[in-house]
Amino acid sequence: PIFNFDQNEEIESLKYPNVWIGVMTSSQLPVNGVKPFEMCGQQLVAFRGATGAVHVLSAYCPHLGANLGVGGHVVTELGDDCIQCPFHGWRFGGADGQCKHIPKIETITIYQVPHDNGIDLEHFGYVHHVLIPNVLTLDFEFDTDYGDGPVPIITGITTLKLFGRKLLRMRTTSRKESPVQEMVSFGYIHVNAVQVPLSHDRTFIIIGLYGVRTVFAMIYFKLFLMFLIGQ
Repeated sequence: PIFNFDQNEEIESLKYPNVWIGVMTSSQLPVNGVKPFEMCGQQLVAFRGATGAVHVLSAYCPHLGANLGVGGHVVTELGDDCIQCPFHGWRFGGADGQCKHIPKIETITIYQVPHDNGIDLEHFGYVHHVLIPNVLTLDFEFDTDYGDGPVPIITGITTLKLFGRKLLRMRTTSRKESPVQEMVSFGYIHVNAVQVPLSHDRTFIIIGLYGVRTVFAMIYFKLFLMFLIGQ
């Protein structure tokens, strides 16, 4: 630093000169070389990419603050010279300092989002597939066309299987009356379910069953009771 006279304030102040300052010779930074250094009170890192260009960035990774100049190495990402953090592999472009790559972020799990005021179709297969392990199972097929009405109505087919063999196929409809009330029909059995979350691990459920009194309805009813008990 040097003393500089500030004409606006008419005082002498300690400032850094507005000139180029040599940091290192070119020979000290070979291709794919990384070198940390301090300049004007800042921790910086210099690196030379495969293109031969030299880049200087702030030495600290914005993720958790690791020093990129200590253990970091040069990589090429989408044609850009980048420096990779030694801790978690984040890569930063030398030309603009932008993060170019975060490991495994491209394989993040994607979950289906239910239709607005609609029905979560995925839970049928995950929760209600097995009635009796290795004996009775349910397969669900739904039409994903929710229709144009104010209340989405889901239609599909539920297949009851015995030892993996098709036993019954039931027309299934599901309609969300409100955020807590759902009407579901499995063949001859109609279900009116009200579910009220009480806490993150407790839900108050009221289920009403009704249907036509036929022999097939009674069979469906008994199977459906097995279905409920299993849950």
